[in-house]
Amino acid sequence: MKTYIGTKLIKAKPLNLGDYNTLKGWTIPENENPLKEGYLVEYNDTYISWSPKDTFEESYKEVRLFIPTKENMQPHQQRVIDEAIELNIKLEKLDPFIKNNPIFKTLDIREQQRLTLQFIVMMNYLIILIERIEQF
Repeated sequence: MKTYIGTKLIKAKPLNLGDYNTLKGWTIPENENPLKEGYLVEYNDTYISWSPKDTFEESYKEVRLFIPTKENMQPHQQRVIDEAIELNIKLEKLDPFIKNNPIFKTLDIREQQRLTLQFIVMMNYLIILIERIEQF
C-alpha cells in the first residue's frame, strides 16, 4: 500500500451515528451504537460523510479567524492579525483553484504537487497565526 498525505477545507458539525444514518435514510446495523459521537463532514458542498469523534478531532483543527478588539493592541500584534487576514484571503482563492479550476488539471504534475504542498504549508502557518492571536 502507498502512503499519502492530503489536506482539504471541510465543513463539519457534531452528529451521532444514529442521526447520520437517519439523515441518509439508512437502517443502522444492530452491532453499531447509534449514540456513538462523531461529526457530519461536508466536502466541497457536494459530498457528505460521517467520521467518529476521535478520528475527526485527530485529523482536523477548526479554522477560526478571531480578531481581538482590544484598544491597547500592540503594533506587533496588529501585524500578526493583518498577516492572518491576508493569508486567509489567499487560501480562500487557492483552495477552489486546486479543487475546481480545470486549469489546475492541465498543469504539470510536479506543479500540481507544489501548489498542493503550498496550500498545506499555508494552512499550517494560518493555524499558528490563529493560535498566536488567541493568546493576545
